[in-house]
Amino acid sequence: MRTMRAFVAILFAFAAIAPMAGAQSPAMKTKELEIKRLQFETDQNPDYNPSRTKLKEGKAREWTRILFQFETDMEWTDEVLFTCHVLLQNPRARTVQEKYTLLKGAVTYVFVPRGRHVGYLYIHPSVTDRFGPVDGVALEGTLAGRLAAVESTSPAYKKWIEQLPARDGMVLRPSQTPFAVVETADTPMVKP
Repeated sequence: MRTMRAFVAILFAFAAIAPMAGAQSPAMKTKELEIKRLQFETDQNPDYNPSRTKLKEGKAREWTRILFQFETDMEWTDEVLFTCHVLLQNPRARTVQEKYTLLKGAVTYVFVPRGRHVGYLYIHPSVTDRFGPVDGVALEGTLAGRLAAVESTSPAYKKWIEQLPARDGMVLRPSQTPFAVVETADTPMVKP
């Protein structure tokens, strides 16, 4: 009986100490990648008008900018892939099949130091003119081939991905846009 009480006492003592030991372990509390913010907005073409060139003036175009902030917890992250899914809703659609369009694009950052970072992706004005404005955005962060973080402006984003065929190549990196000069200075290095 005495042995049984001692065993139970040791068991309870271990149960009380184990959570404290786990709480002290930094590896148990940290996340390697966390998406802190995700938003989309429209912006006009940047105004580059060199004095020696006369460009044809036209109406300013409205680009859609997807802005995200993310945080890495490792000293260095060699590569992080962000896959972006964008749902467009066409108010002029005549059929249900034409009402929604899903776009997909990706950007890979390399040699990312620990800390908070910002990333940008864009949708050309011709795409939103044709298929309608952005209705929602979902962003998936992948480390070493494994999904590490997800953020979305809509809780139904998984349905978009499952039910709609994606149009690849229409979500652009800043280097593929007129914003290349102004939007790359504060981002990590993009994998070439």
